[in-house]
Amino acid sequence: YGTGGKWFSILDTEEGGSTTIITPTINPYDTCNGLCGVVKFGRGASSAWAQKAFKLDENSATYDVSSWEGLCIAYASDYDALLMLLPADEAVYGYDVPDVRVSSPAAGTQYRVANFKWSEFNQEGWGTGEKITGEEMAKALKGVAVHFFGSAGDKQFFNIYQIGSYGRCNVPPDTVVAKDIGEAYFNDRLYSSADDFLNPKMDYDSIQDPRDGKWYKTVVVSGYTWMAQNMNYES
Repeated sequence: YGTGGKWFSILDTEEGGSTTIITPTINPYDTCNGLCGVVKFGRGASSAWAQKAFKLDENSATYDVSSWEGLCIAYASDYDALLMLLPADEAVYGYDVPDVRVSSPAAGTQYRVANFKWSEFNQEGWGTGEKITGEEMAKALKGVAVHFFGSAGDKQFFNIYQIGSYGRCNVPPDTVVAKDIGEAYFNDRLYSSADDFLNPKMDYDSIQDPRDGKWYKTVVVSGYTWMAQNMNYES
């Protein structure tokens, strides 16, 4: 729809939290067969949470998608998540927007394909703003978010293979869940803990240490490439 949008993160930092989402930056869709990563739940907020979301239009326009009948999602994780509908202005609804729970697959190495009618999306009831149904919001939808929740200190792997209109998600039988690579792929090879301290407003590239396969971020300053992270090699 529209000009299309990119995946972006919404974090509990706006509520004083410190949750982060680690996703690969090198060929992410080849690596993940979609979008994958690890949520690192932090402290500070009353409840730890994070979201990966996308807009139907990069200019935040809304569209009537009620003809889709609902949404489908192909998802892999060891944990449940919420699939949320994003309106033009969440504040109008007290940030209590219609959602539906996506149950985790029987095994975290399998995708679960789930279909939800617009009528299955409901507000949680804790918001103080206006009330709206899933069917109503589908007539003016800005985007969709996958909401992760957990306890401080926990790590949660996720792999979103596909989100689409009702009944249209399809995962080929031989498709491999990114978790088969191993969560260490994210925690040890792609990133070090120093990644949490990178400037989100800067563009980084990456290089691999051939000695142990770990990846590190680099940054270009005045035409020169510099290491943005210290190497962590154990001889």
